[in-house]
Amino acid sequence: MRLKVSPRNSKLGELPNLSLTPGKSCVTNIPCFTDGCYANNAYRRYPNARDTWDSNLEFYQENPLEFFRDFYKWMKAESPKRFRMFVGGDFPDNLFYLLLEQTARDFPTTSFLVFTKRYRYDFSTRSKNLQVILSTWPGHPMPINRGLPWSWIEGDERIPETYLRCPGNCFDCGHVCWGTKIDVVFPKH
Repeated sequence: MRLKVSPRNSKLGELPNLSLTPGKSCVTNIPCFTDGCYANNAYRRYPNARDTWDSNLEFYQENPLEFFRDFYKWMKAESPKRFRMFVGGDFPDNLFYLLLEQTARDFPTTSFLVFTKRYRYDFSTRSKNLQVILSTWPGHPMPINRGLPWSWIEGDERIPETYLRCPGNCFDCGHVCWGTKIDVVFPKH
């Protein structure tokens, strides 16, 4: 299998996740990439993460259908309760989102979570087990929200009055992001 899924990391704990190269898979000229992107910092600091994320993006770009066939095989073999997309990176294109949407439908007992700055994608057809949270960045313009929760960085003056506060790692909070209908505030990490 060419796809590389991480079974865990220090922030998520025992939560499987799949990442792509930050910057190369993200919205172009997004300010977070040059102004404190935690994924870009990890990419530069940890050779194993860099190699894995680069390999995944290259594999997807070469053959999107084969990439998702590998992902399907992995999901079938592992059957995780939860799965996190994009500790690093974002949807490289709309096809990736559509293939992920189908994968979520095919594995209804797994809860998928993704944070994204792809504000223009139509997430209205996603299955109930695919949680999409739109990521913000202080000062970065945001479109009109289409009913999805936002994630915020502490200190952003636009944070709404009602939100969940994330402590910065999944095992400390009990996975509150899964299924949330309200915004989430994170410490900058």
